[in-house]
Amino acid sequence: MGASLDNLWSCGRLFAAFVLLFFTLFAHSVSAQTLCPHGTDDKQTLLALKDTLDPSPGGSLNWDDSIDLAQWNGIANITGSVVNGRVEILSLSNLGSVEIPSEFACLTNLKNLSIVSGKLTGSIPTELGNLTQLQTLAFRGNELSGTIPDLSALTSLQNLYLWGNELSGTIPDLGALTSLQVLYLNDNQLSGTIPDLGALTGLTYIFLYTNELSGTIPDLSALTSLQNLYLRDNELS
Repeated sequence: MGASLDNLWSCGRLFAAFVLLFFTLFAHSVSAQTLCPHGTDDKQTLLALKDTLDPSPGGSLNWDDSIDLAQWNGIANITGSVVNGRVEILSLSNLGSVEIPSEFACLTNLKNLSIVSGKLTGSIPTELGNLTQLQTLAFRGNELSGTIPDLSALTSLQNLYLWGNELSGTIPDLGALTSLQVLYLNDNQLSGTIPDLGALTGLTYIFLYTNELSGTIPDLSALTSLQNLYLRDNELS
């Protein structure tokens, strides 16, 4: 009798775990479909974002369904920007006072996402942490605020340019970004201590100056490729 009850209890636990897994996967699928109703159709995804990125009458973006995707502003004249209909490089500048759309995360083949020298406001969407093929992420010279989101899944990231914004909070753990070579977080309002960067042995440039960082400088002796390290105008001891 006891063995039978134990078996029933085990089966019940397995069934409950299966139900929980099913609903977790279902919720994830619904969330993905809500964020990315156009699936892998990058052209339609960007068309849906045009008014968000370029809301002024007339606008400056030539994004239109009648124009070949490879000829769009931010994509044209960039070698390798479109491969098999998927956008791999998107480089925009001088955008007005708009927020970064979470829907950029739907461009899952992106290797380079650069929106620089503009007036981007708001925070960096956490969803961008799912762009696992990114090699360059650049939002330099804007007016972004809030914290730097978790980027630990971006293991192919080589260049991170977030300088010249109004980002605050602490620098997140970057230890998983083992491909990182360039780290520009200067001219923000970042506080707390400098995280352990010892695993990022490919780093050649670390620019963290003009922030509100405190504490001691971590051991950087393993960074044998390091060429430039700028930490001035902080509160480091």
